[in-house]
Amino acid sequence: MPRPTQCFISYSHRDYAAFDRLLPHLQAVAHSFDFPLWYDRNIRAGSHWSATIAAEIEKSNIFVFLTTNNLFAADYIIRHELPAIFGRHRDHGALVGTVPVDVENVR
Repeated sequence: MPRPTQCFISYSHRDYAAFDRLLPHLQAVAHSFDFPLWYDRNIRAGSHWSATIAAEIEKSNIFVFLTTNNLFAADYIIRHELPAIFGRHRDHGALVGTVPVDVENVR
């Protein structure tokens, strides 16, 4: 895999608490290996969010899914993000990983 350009983090908005707990750990890894993290809180006000997400997927070559039942119930993720991300994996060798989370035990 070429040098990481960007890591795209996908998660359900229902899992904000779990995402907030995971983010500092991902930031430490990204800092150590010198690549930026991108997640939906980086969308600027007034931007077309769907087009922004699609563009950021195209820029990324590492993808992390915060894997919960909520992720698989999120229509936008299933219909748009997953196909685009697995297309990046298939066509460009992007690295795709999951972080399984038991959201029942996140405080």
